[in-house]
Parts: sequence; C-alpha cells; structure tokens
Amino acid sequence: MERALAEYVVNALWQPPVLAAGAWLFVRLARPSPGMQHGIWLAVLALAVLLPGRGLQKAEPVHATVMVTQESAAIGEEPFSLFPRTRDLTLNASVSRWLVRIYLATVVLALLRIARAWHAARSLVGRSREIFQHRAELADLSNRFRVKLPKLRESEEVSSPMVVGVAVPVVLLPEGFDRFTEDQVRAALCHELAHVKRQDYLMNLVCQVAASPLAWHPVVHAVQQRLRVTREMVCDAMAAQEMESDIGYAKCLLALAHSMLGDRDIAGRAEFLGLFGKNTLEERIMRLMETTRMSMRARLARVATGAAMMIATGSLAAIFHVTPTMAEQTNGAPPPAVQAAAGQTQPETAQRVAPVPPSKPAPAGHAVHSNRAEQMKMEKARMILEDPEFHQRMEDAQRQMAKANAILDSPEFKQRMKDAQRQMEKATAVFNSPEFKKQMENAILNDADFQRKMADAQKQMAKAAEVFESPEFKQRIDEITRKADEDARRFEEQSSPEGTAPTQ
Repeated sequence: MERALAEYVVNALWQPPVLAAGAWLFVRLARPSPGMQHGIWLAVLALAVLLPGRGLQKAEPVHATVMVTQESAAIGEEPFSLFPRTRDLTLNASVSRWLVRIYLATVVLALLRIARAWHAARSLVGRSREIFQHRAELADLSNRFRVKLPKLRESEEVSSPMVVGVAVPVVLLPEGFDRFTEDQVRAALCHELAHVKRQDYLMNLVCQVAASPLAWHPVVHAVQQRLRVTREMVCDAMAAQEMESDIGYAKCLLALAHSMLGDRDIAGRAEFLGLFGKNTLEERIMRLMETTRMSMRARLARVATGAAMMIATGSLAAIFHVTPTMAEQTNGAPPPAVQAAAGQTQPETAQRVAPVPPSKPAPAGHAVHSNRAEQMKMEKARMILEDPEFHQRMEDAQRQMAKANAILDSPEFKQRMKDAQRQMEKATAVFNSPEFKKQMENAILNDADFQRKMADAQKQMAKAAEVFESPEFKQRIDEITRKADEDARRFEEQSSPEGTAPTQ
C-alpha cells in the first residue's frame, strides 16, 4: 500500500498539469460556452484525481515486473503488458515513507478544511434572521425557474447575496438590501435561483471532497478556480436570459458590485456561493458584453485544433505511467536476478550451486515462447552454472552478503533501529491520543494546545529522521548497496557471454 501511494503521488506531480494544459488550449482556441467550459474543467478534475491511481489496483510485488523484463530480454522479446508505456523510477524507501506520510497529512487537512467550512456555513445561517421583504418576488421567480421556494434570510456577516444548503437551500441577503432598485434586486435573486436550480452548492461540496487527494497540488487549485468562474458564468447566462437582456443584467451586476464589495470577503470564499467572488467579476462582465462573432469556418478550425491538442495531452497522461520501485534489500537477500538464475535459495555458508534450475512458467498475459527459444535459454543457463569461475563469483557474492548481514546484525545498528522505532512510536502515540482526535473531529486547528502537540510530534519525527539521515547509517547502507550492485553487474556480464551458441 505504501508503494501504491508513492506511485500515486509521483504520477500526480505531472499528469494534472498535462491535462489542465490541454483543457486550457481548447478553451482558448475554441471559446466554447460557459456550460461547456464548466463540463471540461469538471472532466479535468475527475481525470486528475483518477489517472494517478491506476497503480493502486496492482497486487503483484515490486520485483515482478523486473524479473519478467529480464526473462524476455534473454531471448530478445518485449514483454506484453496492458499498459506498455509504463516507466520505472527508483525511489529510496525512507524517502517513500516520508512522502506518503506528508501526503496523508495534506489529505487529512483538506478534509478538515471542508468540515470546518460546512460548520461555518451552518453557523452563518443560524446567526441570520428571517425576512419577509422580496418574498413575493422570490416566489414568482422560483416558479419561473421551476425550483422549490428557498428560505430568505438576512445577515450582517455577508457582503453580497449567496446560497447556503443542499436539502433546504437558504438565500442569504446582506443588510440594507432594500436600497437597491427593483431590477437590481431581481438580477441578484435570479442569479441565486440559478445556483439553486443547478444544485451548485452540492456540486461544489462534491468537487472539494473529490479534490482532497490532490489538495496540495497548485494546478488542482487552479482547476477549481476555473470551475468557480465558469459556474458563475453559467448562472449569469441563466439570469440574463430571465431578464431578457445581457446588457441590462451586466449593468445591474456592476451597480451591485460597486455598492456591496467592501472589506468583508466572505462571499469570495470557495465554500460559499456568493454573487461576487475575488478576481472574477471582470471576466464575467466581459463575457456578458462580448459581441464578437467568428465565421463558421474559423470556428470549426479553432474547435478542431483545440480538440486535437486536448485529446493529445489527455492521451499522453493516460498512456504513460511512472512506477516507482523501492531501492532497498531486506535481510541481506541476493538480488532477484541471482535467485532466478540459481533457481534455489543459497545457504549462509558457501556451497556450489545446483546445475539444473527448473524453468518457471511464464506469467499470465505474456507471449508463449517457442521451443527453440526455451532450448537456447536452458543451454545458456547450463553452461553458466557449470562454469567454475561462476561458482567462484557466487561464493564471493555470498561472502559479501555475509559481511552485509554482519553489519545489519551488529548491536550498534540494532540499537539505532530500536531508537528510531521508539521515536516513531512516540510520534504515533501523540497522533492517536484521545485529545488529538477530539480536536481533529471538532476542526479546532487554531487551538494553542493542538499546535503544541503538533510541534511535539514534528520534533519526534525530526529526531527519527536524524537517525536515518546520519552519516554512519548512510555510509553502511551505501556500502551494502554498492557491493550488491557490483555482484549483480558481474553476474549479468557472466550470464550474457557474447557469441554463445547452443550445442547441436
């Protein structure tokens, strides 16, 4: 599971930017309607979250792919794979563990932010008061939009009209909303009822929860911003259609913005569907005032070019996949290539290798080898295993492995590992304490006691990291890895003699 999460994070680094770039090119060239733009960015968000998780369904061990590749390379054939463009990436095991821990922390924090926003929205509605002005006009517009009449409340904490709630939507109006003209009030109510009709509050919540696995990614934040802007554009188009004038609705929008936008920015927060958001009003007004019309031929050419680029980038992100492998050997075991060639597990004392290893069946999904290829493979293996020099190299490799085992079994090394384990257990105890869980559930992220416990946990984790990053530990691991790599390289050179031909 740790390797799968590391694989998800590694692929999430590059796949969402590629998908977003393709969508941006299509929008810039084709200039589709706000509804189509919103659908495109929804698709980009879904693919950005799902595509990196392709490796989560793999159940085979990490070295399985490497062994299949070696067997196929021995006879000059390419291995068959459902995703032939998968690429391997060597990732240090300790780096992978820390990467996974940091990633899980970002996901938890993102979910806590969503929970806090939901609680803040409910509290905002609870502190508001019911009003009866504009109720008749709201009822008439609700019939026109064919939606259930929402509740109408007033709050001094909001700076512009907004919608809150899923099952029972509430339209919150700022204080002093009576000072606006009839057309301006009608424009604001039409916009909010468009949100209710489209169930944008629920969709916004779903998008934030779906994007929580990539809450750390700046490109995903940019995609969510485009979703918010296009959502407001769609509601602007619906409200302008109800008012039967794009220009008239745009004028009302500007008048409302000039009067309402002040120091309070709650309307611009992502968890609220306010009439005005940060840095979106100008683009919305320009969209309503747009009068430029392209010829059909030019429009088709731009759409075809943009679609081709978007499909190309999407295919690139879907076909290529990076598969990280852990650069770590456990218990001083020989490399998989040595085990595959020898066909049996070597004892700790130096012994001669049995000369006839059984050939294992090819994994499911791979091409069936011909009899001639199998004979060549067995003959080459027999010649290698009967060579005295090969036995000498294997004995040298075993002696090197024994030295590595001695290092790993030394009291000093074991003591360091125990110290690191104790530090990690202390950090885990802090995260699993009832006080910490209670604070996480209540989303009290700014509490002083919570911050102190987080600081203590970080110190414990930093101490554990110092143990793993110490020069002595790194030097010993490097020596073991270097010696294992040299033995594997010498074995590969011995196992692939040039010009070897089968005996007739």
